[in-house]
Amino acid sequence: FFEARESVSRFKMATHSEGQLLATNLMLLGLYPEQIRKGAFGETCSQVEIRGDMFEEPNPRGLELVLHFLAVQIFRASCGSLPARTLTENFPVTDAGRRMRFKAAAVQLLQERLPLSGDPTQLLQQAKGAALTTLLLRLSCDVMATVAPPEVVPEWLRSAVVSGEGVGCPSSVAAGMALRQQLILGEQQRFARIAAEAQRAQ
Repeated sequence: FFEARESVSRFKMATHSEGQLLATNLMLLGLYPEQIRKGAFGETCSQVEIRGDMFEEPNPRGLELVLHFLAVQIFRASCGSLPARTLTENFPVTDAGRRMRFKAAAVQLLQERLPLSGDPTQLLQQAKGAALTTLLLRLSCDVMATVAPPEVVPEWLRSAVVSGEGVGCPSSVAAGMALRQQLILGEQQRFARIAAEAQRAQ
């Protein structure tokens, strides 16, 4: 899970914007720029760049890649989400039929994973904007909470991640940053236990 640490250390975060936090989450989950460039997600997505401003302009290929990647993590962790499976089966999006099924599955996946106040269809069609970035950030935080060991992420933080609210602050940024801090703390504790066990064994 933390194999992306070296890649993330090279990712310069000038501010804690939601776009930058989304890009960091994706790399922490294993979406590496090197893999994209080498065609690991197909030639149609090989030019996609994971950046904080990737959705300032319409970016349908970037949106398809991010949704596909997160759906794969959800499918693996939840032992078979039907929308996640349908979404991944229609990636890469190469024709109108696959695009229609992909978008329908994406809407179902978002509704399945997050409490939404409205229909996200228009956001997905536009493939740009701050509202879309916030939605994807919330989904990426949900995936991080899902794949993390239960003992690492307390229930209150899982709830905050899903709702998009931090402690006393209705912000997906607050919840995402708290989640990352908790995951890093859990990883540090795991390394400390390994080191202690190795020392006792000597």
